[in-house]
Amino acid sequence: MSIKLREKEVKGFEKLSKAKKSNYINYRIKLIAPTIYVDSEGKPYQSNLKEIKRRYEVEVSFMNAQEDKRFEVFKKIAKLENNEHYLGLLGKATRTEDEAKIIKIYIREIEEAYNELPSIERSIRDIKRSIKACYPKELLEYVKQNLNTEGNA
Repeated sequence: MSIKLREKEVKGFEKLSKAKKSNYINYRIKLIAPTIYVDSEGKPYQSNLKEIKRRYEVEVSFMNAQEDKRFEVFKKIAKLENNEHYLGLLGKATRTEDEAKIIKIYIREIEEAYNELPSIERSIRDIKRSIKACYPKELLEYVKQNLNTEGNA
């Protein structure tokens, strides 16, 4: 039965390997959950649990910072696209060469802001994947439960 399961896994992997190749793969992404060390009595070391919790909080904090950065870029884009001077120049039926240059400057600033988004989005996706892979719910619950139990005893 395990041989059939492995064949299915291999076939599934073949399908994945035939998928369209991405131009971006983060090979440095951390996908291995941290190890919980226990003493001779089977109790986890508190320093180890605290370190796991600290690393998780750092990852979440970085993800939140990236999401805040993305929000700021969206605000910048909205501000530029809704600028009255820019909208007024766009809506003008006839414009001078200087006004056309001003429109081009606005467009360049807007496009530069849009160009910031892909790297921020990719960073957020990578962090989310890393958090899901390294800190499954069971691990976080175990850490929380054992930190509270040991702290109260």
